[in-house]
Amino acid sequence: MEVKEMTISDVLKTPAFYNNLKVVISDLENTRRKAGMMADAPLKRHPIDRLQERGVFEPGQMTVLYANAMDKKLQGYSSSERKFILEVGGEAFNITMKRYMWRYKNEKA
Repeated sequence: MEVKEMTISDVLKTPAFYNNLKVVISDLENTRRKAGMMADAPLKRHPIDRLQERGVFEPGQMTVLYANAMDKKLQGYSSSERKFILEVGGEAFNITMKRYMWRYKNEKA
């Protein structure tokens, strides 16, 4: 399938999106862990903590949550959690699309 024919749903199903989401999640977890080690007091609760407790802060589950949040069908999550899910998924989506567009432009040249 050509890039220009891909829908958002198609992009979310790609291995590239999954891998980019995995990198974004890993970076966030590492940043949070480092901040916790450097802090003098416990860190305030963050959506990362709540999503980890639910066991959904991993690429497969986050893809589903991101798709549902974009469709405004995500229930059972606070507004801060939904916003965070949209931001994390959006970052991975943008990285994925930049790479696809770069490939598309180079194939056309």
